[in-house]
Amino acid sequence: MKPETNSSQTLLFRCLAFCFALLAVVMTSFACPFVKSWFAPDPPNIVFILADDLAYDDLGSYGSTLIQTPGIDALAAEGVSFTNAYTMGNFCIPTRISIMTGTGPMIGGTGSPTIGYTLQAMNTLPKKLKAAGYETFHLGKWHLGHDLEEHKPKGVGFDHYFGWPMAALPFGLPRLRLYDRPKLQRNEEAPEIVEGHLIDILTAEAIEIIQTHQSSQSSHPFFLNLWHFAPHSPIVPQERWAEQYPDTPAGKYAALVAGLDESVDRILRVLEESGAAENTIVIFTSDNGGTIEEHPDGIAHFRGFKTEYYEGGVKVPLIVRWPAQVTAGVTRTEIVTSVDFFPTLLEIARGEESKVPIDGRSFLHLLLSSKDVEDGRLESQRTLFWPHQPDVATLLLPIKGRAVVRKGDWKLTLIPNAARFDPVELYNLANDPSESNNLVDEHEVLVAELRQQYMDRRREVVGHIKPVLQVEGEVEDSSEEGVFDFSSSKGFVRIAHSPVLNLVNNTLCLSIDVKPEPASASSAQWIAGKGSQWQFRLLNGGLEFSFERFDGSVATLQSLDALKAGEWSSVGFDVNNIAKGSGGVVETRYKLRVNRKVVATGSFSATYEEGQHPVRVGMSDVTIGNNPELSMPFMGEMRNPEFNQKK
Repeated sequence: MKPETNSSQTLLFRCLAFCFALLAVVMTSFACPFVKSWFAPDPPNIVFILADDLAYDDLGSYGSTLIQTPGIDALAAEGVSFTNAYTMGNFCIPTRISIMTGTGPMIGGTGSPTIGYTLQAMNTLPKKLKAAGYETFHLGKWHLGHDLEEHKPKGVGFDHYFGWPMAALPFGLPRLRLYDRPKLQRNEEAPEIVEGHLIDILTAEAIEIIQTHQSSQSSHPFFLNLWHFAPHSPIVPQERWAEQYPDTPAGKYAALVAGLDESVDRILRVLEESGAAENTIVIFTSDNGGTIEEHPDGIAHFRGFKTEYYEGGVKVPLIVRWPAQVTAGVTRTEIVTSVDFFPTLLEIARGEESKVPIDGRSFLHLLLSSKDVEDGRLESQRTLFWPHQPDVATLLLPIKGRAVVRKGDWKLTLIPNAARFDPVELYNLANDPSESNNLVDEHEVLVAELRQQYMDRRREVVGHIKPVLQVEGEVEDSSEEGVFDFSSSKGFVRIAHSPVLNLVNNTLCLSIDVKPEPASASSAQWIAGKGSQWQFRLLNGGLEFSFERFDGSVATLQSLDALKAGEWSSVGFDVNNIAKGSGGVVETRYKLRVNRKVVATGSFSATYEEGQHPVRVGMSDVTIGNNPELSMPFMGEMRNPEFNQKK
């Protein structure tokens, strides 16, 4: 028989139990400050809206008195506005890379249009969200990579896309046709002219996606990536704004921003009407600052414009709304950047963290708290790096060669001088947001410290760029991890990145270990290559490397030294282009390697016009082990494929 317990004892025991439970929860929260107790039962939908060349002060909620933006202002009133948000690029491409990969230009590419390989090689945001159960959509401008399938939105993880999969000038159309009746592409379909204004077309597509998703009662959340072209030039607003804004350059620009604002407002209303608003994150920001053409009087109280690293070129508005979790009407002053979207959205989506090193840091804790946050992850002394880019003296993109390192409120600008980076400007942004008081001569110790931090960071990632290698395709299993067994398979392995060989002073290298089968060691077999463009083969026990030169002729190297069948050999080739004085003369040198020894070499010199390349050794769509077109499968095993680009 259990002893009797009176009611007062029972009450005491229950109170003690409750207190202990409460204490456990409190202690756990202190020990694990990022416990995801805030998660709703379902991960939220994500709508990411990116404007193009929108300046910091082009919105009413960010101080504009010239342009009316009631839709975006309402978004700010219902969400969190950031006053120290930065893009990690001062023009389109590097910022878009940073959003997709969580890496800044130092790791993710330097802004060259030939950066599709970077997105291929890394874990992109749509890939990670798809793995977390999201359906992914991309609408609008892309501006990343070449016109190759693996560089387009579907190649980097989007289920569907509609817009321009290429760069800023879609399908060679005149610039005046970018807004009025644009030529757009849907997935793999042929591009077609679409009636209407570009903003309206993309907005209608976004609305249809939201409505279709909600009506289908899908169990999967959606990621809608809407990259508007507005308000990028040419300035062609919808005709319906003519009565509200004057027919002047400034008036037309204001009308184009108003059209962008109307798009945001329509999407917000559809989210409300469909019942999706409560658990949908809406993010609105810009890819860089405004242009001098559209802001001749400057950008707020900031210095600089697009293509510059001054505040006017890289500081942008950022608004995040999430009714289910975010307190409305909050303003945050902490530094966040475009590389931070990747880890933030993955944390929100409960996705797997990137195994590839990234620059970004999640700012989810800033969204969930309306108070100051001191947790060490986005401390006030956070260091940011904007890498040097070469001078590009064109009318369309006048980029000045500069490098910038910022630590806390201090911002140091460097100019490359041969192998050096000389400090030229130092500003304290807390006291001098307009960057008008250069303090570089007054803080020598600080300048030396910041310069050294930049040089250390640069050495980590520049000089030997080795993209992460990913392979795909079906091959036989092997008992040894990391070995591809082709003995009984006609499958192949595709290299899922594409380094680009620069015109001069760069070396492109392939290295791979091979172990031919004894019975087939004497035949011609495919090791690696890209169709007929270049081939690296096992030929009668030796090696052959051939490639197309720019004029269509073929250069060939052969090594007659036989590889030992049934034994591992390390083989590879290098191609190096070296400028020879002025006049476009370039010498191309190439060689074969076996077990770290050079066994054959070749070279040729020629004169090239600007934009031409001596060697067409492309690395996109490369296969190893078999070429489905030529049917010369390798028989044996391979391991450790590496493609490097060295300076």
